[in-house]
Amino acid sequence: MIYEFHINGETFHMEFEEHIEAQKALERDLYGYTYMLNGRTYQDISLFKKEKIRQRSMYTAIYEDEYGERVFYCHTSLPTFDFGDREWDSAFDEYIVYDGKDVNLVTSRQGYCIAELNIYKKLLSVERGFEPYIRELGYPVNPNIYTAI
Repeated sequence: MIYEFHINGETFHMEFEEHIEAQKALERDLYGYTYMLNGRTYQDISLFKKEKIRQRSMYTAIYEDEYGERVFYCHTSLPTFDFGDREWDSAFDEYIVYDGKDVNLVTSRQGYCIAELNIYKKLLSVERGFEPYIRELGYPVNPNIYTAI
């Protein structure tokens, strides 16, 4: 599965082993949705922001999660036109997380409620320009992961 990650005006193609789409919420909030990543249990996106380590820019930051791992957070605000947009569709967030074994990506579309969660398991490759971000997070990754996709 190829994912396009956008940051600072650049696009990086990331290849993951597996993609899981949580049930899209139709009048159902996904807060509380649980999933496993290599034996660790995560609940929606709430465990990713235990403590802020560093604000990188207005829309990106490094956090520590509940397991003591660094998380790269990227926020995109979406325009809203009515209460429904504010409730379900006012932001798109991306979290690059390390589960003790693999690098993963979790995305959420939400407002006051989480409308959609996507889990991309086990980063297989990423374009070479993404190296500084992975290094900043301190994830132990095989140097052969960096490639031109």
